[in-house]
Amino acid sequence: MKTLYLFSILLVLAACSMSTEQEMELNHSLNNMIQARNDGDGLSYLNFTHPSIVKYYKSKGDSALIKKFQEVEKGNSRSYEDDQEMVYWGTGYVKEVKSKDSILQARIEIKLYQDHVDIDSTAVFYATSYSGETDWLFAQDLDYFSKAFPVNQRLFSK
Repeated sequence: MKTLYLFSILLVLAACSMSTEQEMELNHSLNNMIQARNDGDGLSYLNFTHPSIVKYYKSKGDSALIKKFQEVEKGNSRSYEDDQEMVYWGTGYVKEVKSKDSILQARIEIKLYQDHVDIDSTAVFYATSYSGETDWLFAQDLDYFSKAFPVNQRLFSK
């Protein structure tokens, strides 16, 4: 009985785990998204975002789109004071992975820093990849659980 229980747990873990290639690509995409956001590269940040979320903000108009994806000024446009007050995204950590049909999703927490000090807070994102693709697309938790993200593609609940 104990062996059957352990086998069942291993089977569930194996079904929800990522391949090494998927994990490496997720980490690469996550690091690039964090870098783009921290550098104030709104266009690159937008490119890492799930298309349904981009479409949602685009439908709200240019000012909503810019506010969402250009939340940080470009590095060469910031003053020293701006850099001191800005909240930077630090390292992201995969906390949970789920899969269903052709969808693979990961719940990610990103450490937040201000003036190079950990502010004891995190930003939560959900990364999505579809079978046969290596790209990862990101959705901030507020967008993931809003009408901007398709309900039928949500594998996580609040």
